[in-house]
Amino acid sequence: MQKSALGIALPFIFVFGLILSLLLVIGGGAGANACTPSSGNGNNNGHQNASAPAAAPVTSIGDRGDTIKTYLPELQEASSISGFPISLIAATIHQESGWDPNIVSHAGAQGLAQFMPGTWPSYGGDGDPFNPRDAIRAMGRYMGDLKRILRNSNVGGDEIDNVLRAYNAGPNAVIRQSGGWNTSENADYAPAIRAHWQQYQTLIKDLGIPDYPTGHEQPSLSNVAANKATPESTSSASAPAPAQAEKKSAKKASDKDKCKEDKKNQKSSNAENKNSVNTDNSGDDYPWKDMAHCDAAYTSCPSTPDPTNALPRECVAFAAWRVTQQTGGSADNITFHSPGNAEVWRGHWINQGWKIGNKPVVGAIVYYSPGTAGASAAYGHVAVVKQVNDDGTFVEEGYNGLGAPNDHQYYTRVVSNGSVSAFLYIPGH
Repeated sequence: MQKSALGIALPFIFVFGLILSLLLVIGGGAGANACTPSSGNGNNNGHQNASAPAAAPVTSIGDRGDTIKTYLPELQEASSISGFPISLIAATIHQESGWDPNIVSHAGAQGLAQFMPGTWPSYGGDGDPFNPRDAIRAMGRYMGDLKRILRNSNVGGDEIDNVLRAYNAGPNAVIRQSGGWNTSENADYAPAIRAHWQQYQTLIKDLGIPDYPTGHEQPSLSNVAANKATPESTSSASAPAPAQAEKKSAKKASDKDKCKEDKKNQKSSNAENKNSVNTDNSGDDYPWKDMAHCDAAYTSCPSTPDPTNALPRECVAFAAWRVTQQTGGSADNITFHSPGNAEVWRGHWINQGWKIGNKPVVGAIVYYSPGTAGASAAYGHVAVVKQVNDDGTFVEEGYNGLGAPNDHQYYTRVVSNGSVSAFLYIPGH
């Protein structure tokens, strides 16, 4: 019997349709992948109220051994400064940028550690936020300062979670929530880093690297626990002095952080100006010089700050007093409060929109970024311009800029204009 043309064609139509369907499925999948943004495009993060990235794939952490070794000196320095382990700092970098040194978030946060431009000068100084080594050191300074701020504000809860949330949203957000999270994004931030942290702990151990460069772990305490602890419960009696000092708890746990920056500032007098130092206190009108202050070794510090919110006789206390005087205030009417460690003053000026320059002006704040002209590599130093000379120098006045036995005293010295990092000009002057 003769077959119809349709009967002959049907098998071929079926086979052709099947092949076409398979090609569309395969092609459609490739097209979907090509049009879906990669996870890297959504990973731009900026702390200080900028959006946090989605957690980076933790499966890549095992391959980060060479990265850890490359930046080990900076990671060790950041750990020593902040009191947090190398593994936690590495996990925070992993979350912030995925170790991409060139990344810029949609909010403008920059580099490996995702610093906002206004925050960077306070912790990175004259460094480059896109330089991984500068960024890691700045991260250590910032995390250490966040710990100090939150402890001094009596924020309860887990200290590591508090610091991580503050790194993401800024310390004020955490303080307002008494240690809690302020957004759903912020709530997920610390747990995401903790997931990475466990794997970095394993990696660091496998590499044979001490997670704490000092060899003595800095305990992670809530502020409440820190205030109840004793030095014996948080440190080894045989620990070296620097590690022992950082691990003071009880009253000293928070007080040490208030004073620590200025202990280092005793080294701020640079060699070239050494012979011009004067400790004559005839120009000293600081009103609270009779209040208790830290001793030279910082083994004992008072719990009560002066009215500028700085510990008495510290460099930041005197500088805040001078700003108060120049902004219409008095000892009974404080118009300026210290924003924190000396290192954060420049960033505070930037955030306020106040002028900064490189020429000395009487009354201006003399700002030494960390490590400049003999200032602390972690905390910097601030003083005040007392007099401007015609020979490219100026007279600086301040407190706690000299080593023992002249620590915590008023001093003046002649400084060359080019020795400082910046001059912070008083608003309205």
